[in-house]
Amino acid sequence: MPNVKQSLIDALTYLLLPLTLLSSLASAAENVTVNYPNNIEMIAVNGKLTDEPQSVSVRFSANTLKPIQLAFRLNTSYNERGNRSQFTSNLLIATFTPAHAGQYQLSVAHVRSSKTQKQFNQAPQITLKDDQGNNLALKSHQLSKNGFQIGRDFDAEIATFNRSNHAAAVLDFASMAMNNMPTNQAMPQTHTGTTNANVAGAATSSRLISPVVGMSVITPPGKQPTPTPNIKTTAQDQAEILHMLNYWYNQANRETKATFKQQIN
Repeated sequence: MPNVKQSLIDALTYLLLPLTLLSSLASAAENVTVNYPNNIEMIAVNGKLTDEPQSVSVRFSANTLKPIQLAFRLNTSYNERGNRSQFTSNLLIATFTPAHAGQYQLSVAHVRSSKTQKQFNQAPQITLKDDQGNNLALKSHQLSKNGFQIGRDFDAEIATFNRSNHAAAVLDFASMAMNNMPTNQAMPQTHTGTTNANVAGAATSSRLISPVVGMSVITPPGKQPTPTPNIKTTAQDQAEILHMLNYWYNQANRETKATFKQQIN
């Protein structure tokens, strides 16, 4: 009798195994998976914050084709004239509507110099390809915020953007965080093809150089030159500190950033 019971169990397992595998494959096929290099920092997907490295997945339904919205930044560095510079782009929004489930590849233009950094700020090149290598149509925008970058509330900023009339905005992705935003909070600037002057979009050299250049002094014969002091104003000093704060904040992971925001609030 025990042998009969075991035989039935084995037979059922044999019959159900293909169904289980088919179910797993169908589940995987119903996802849109976006892969990206490690110099892309994914901030949010469809209005929800995320810190997934190198890939994110969204459920796909062929019956109701819905847009997918990615919010991310480019974090990279380059060497120029002996200095190593760190570059963090503005927050980039890219919205697309996939026609089918599968693997997609997100990429951006390379930034290897101050010139290409400026070009990227003016018109960032964002590319999304499907698993056949075809380019997908993207609606994109930059979200920038002037001034202090540490502790930015990306959740609220993205929600504010999604309530706007920009082509890349999707009202359905607007977060409930909008209800908790102060009425006097300014909406982040959005632009395409314009130069941004915010700190996060500027390269920060790892070797600090004083912005004040010493003046030349003509010394009469027989007299020793008097050293010209390299005096920085308070604004210049604070600008260097701000660069350093933003640099180290961008190096931290999401947990460290959250801890820091709790300390300063």
